Amino acid sequence: SGISITAMADSATKLGTITVTASPLGQEVGLSPSRVDVIDGDTKHERETSSLGRFLEDIPGVNSINTGPHAGVPVIRGLTGQRIQVMSDGIGQDYFQDISRHIPVIDPTLYSRIEVVRGPMSILYGSGAIGGVVNAISPSPFEQTENGISGEVKSRFASNNKERMGGARISARQDGFGLQVGGFITRADDYRSAKTTQFQESRKPGDPLFSGKIPFTDYRSRNAYLSTGFEGDYGDISLSWVHWHQEQNFLNLLPQRGRLPSPRPVGQDLQNDNIALRGNFYLNDWVLKPTYNFQKNQRQAGRGQTWRSLSSENAHIDLNIYKNTFKLGVEHPEFNGFRGEWGMEYAKTRQNPKKGRVLAKAERDQFAIYGFEEKRIGSVILEAGLRFDHISQKAKISEVNQDVDTRSRDYNVVTGSLGTAWLVNDEWTLRGNIGRGFRAPSFFELYSDGPGGGIAVFKQSNPDLKEETSFNIEAGADWTNGIVDLSATAFYNRFSDYIYLANTNERRQARGRNFPVYK
Repeated sequence: SGISITAMADSATKLGTITVTASPLGQEVGLSPSRVDVIDGDTKHERETSSLGRFLEDIPGVNSINTGPHAGVPVIRGLTGQRIQVMSDGIGQDYFQDISRHIPVIDPTLYSRIEVVRGPMSILYGSGAIGGVVNAISPSPFEQTENGISGEVKSRFASNNKERMGGARISARQDGFGLQVGGFITRADDYRSAKTTQFQESRKPGDPLFSGKIPFTDYRSRNAYLSTGFEGDYGDISLSWVHWHQEQNFLNLLPQRGRLPSPRPVGQDLQNDNIALRGNFYLNDWVLKPTYNFQKNQRQAGRGQTWRSLSSENAHIDLNIYKNTFKLGVEHPEFNGFRGEWGMEYAKTRQNPKKGRVLAKAERDQFAIYGFEEKRIGSVILEAGLRFDHISQKAKISEVNQDVDTRSRDYNVVTGSLGTAWLVNDEWTLRGNIGRGFRAPSFFELYSDGPGGGIAVFKQSNPDLKEETSFNIEAGADWTNGIVDLSATAFYNRFSDYIYLANTNERRQARGRNFPVYK
């Protein structure tokens, strides 16, 4: 059970719900050919939790892989990890998605709203958006429309693990200047389950190894954001910083010959920072949309260490990821009923492991150009898009991993989409969408050789992996009478060159144990 209290002073004017994730042009949720859900306002406040997966799992077609009360990874239409693009303000986040214990770098409490698109969105977001998109949108410095200062104080308490959250936001506006700043701290003790007979006592398969207080399930998070900017007749420019820091424990079982496994912790210290400079500049009827984003992701994990005792000296994984992203979109004026955006994107990602035998020092260059057009004919909305991506990635021999194959891999992929929404009347809307998505192999799939990674196998990378591609077709209908909303969607998604771990039926010694080898 939980209690949540919010004290608010809000002078902002409420506008209709506009999604920015399914279309670069901004679009009402009900008019999108793609299946989109937006969680904001009171609904977001009621669902808020530190776990992104749990926060989203009430959406039809969305589930969560939960490895703790605070750790949930979203699953969209059966796909997760590298196949779901998790974004902060429209920028894809790199956070070691191959392992479910390394959770997304998004705390819903920190953001204004979360947008979820089900189905491939590679046309707008490239590699990784092959199964769906989760876009967390931070408070804009221009949300407050009148001069002055407003604020919000927020707290949350959950009785099971004594989770305590507290924080505040402040919003300020003076003519063209806007400012948003906020921070939240969450602390939770060990999780508790119903007390029952344990396996140690009954020796019955299916009985739990632990009940009551579950050791090594506590966590702490400290998150903050700052957003400031100016707007005027020329458009707007803003600078933002979003900081996410989570320290957490997982219960791990240490196998012992002839005895029951003994509990021990796996502690993690996870940090992520995004610094972004954005603009929207009006040139007659054209709009220029430049964006620069810098992401730094830091991950430490230690077997036998709690997050309190974890350090660079006793961690078994110590990993930094750096990503620089440049985007430029150009929105053109309406022409023969068409409105659209064309643009390009470049991203440079570097993975630098300090510790972790299964990791490699690697880097990736991504370049893309895209075009997206929309046309409305009476009550019918048509959308079409086309995108070309070039991805080049390579690894380097390092002290961490001496055996990695360092060959450069290049991927050139064309994706596209075609969709329509028909507003039949005030009650009925019909939708249809066809799209092609793709995903280039990750660093982990190309450049990793070693035991661990969350499961007790020896993982071998495959240097000859091709990019995954998918073809998705879906149709749906929405009905509302102003009180009740009903929706149904049918979809078919076919993958080619799907990447998975395959058992080689071989075994290999590592860390004093004999592991099955999976490639």
